[in-house]
Amino acid sequence: MKKLFIASLIASSVLSSTTVFAETAEQSKIISTPVAFGATTTFDGTITPVNGLPAGATEDNTTIATVSVVNPGAAWLIGNDPNDTANSTKAPDQGWVMKSLSDSTKQVKVKVSNDGRLDYKPNLGGRNWNRMPPTSVAKIVTNTKQTIAAGDDYELAVTIARYLP
Repeated sequence: MKKLFIASLIASSVLSSTTVFAETAEQSKIISTPVAFGATTTFDGTITPVNGLPAGATEDNTTIATVSVVNPGAAWLIGNDPNDTANSTKAPDQGWVMKSLSDSTKQVKVKVSNDGRLDYKPNLGGRNWNRMPPTSVAKIVTNTKQTIAAGDDYELAVTIARYLP
């Protein structure tokens, strides 16, 4: 009887351990991007949003996205949103308003962080810019503590340019 009881405990232990430590894969998806070989040296940029941003109370200087460029030469420039005409002449770190595409009452005050910038270039080509090192990534952050309404269609736009001294 003792052998049967011990065998039952061992079998029970083995069976329960397989369910406790079972592996799984969740939220599987295919991601892709074009990869160019022999491409031209065209200057371009990419905005990468931060995933999982909570709605509601948001602290000042919360990173919401990063901006990176390819083929910048010696340096590159970043300015604010050209579509926000009320703020297009401000310095990038003074900010602008990012709006929801479906509900213009949903707004977020954002700005370019000065982290990593080389210097400020006022009125260059009719705009104000932060000059960035060639391999740097610029951060777009919230411009004050604010309450942000939930939404998945806030449109973030910035102006970038290659810097030619």
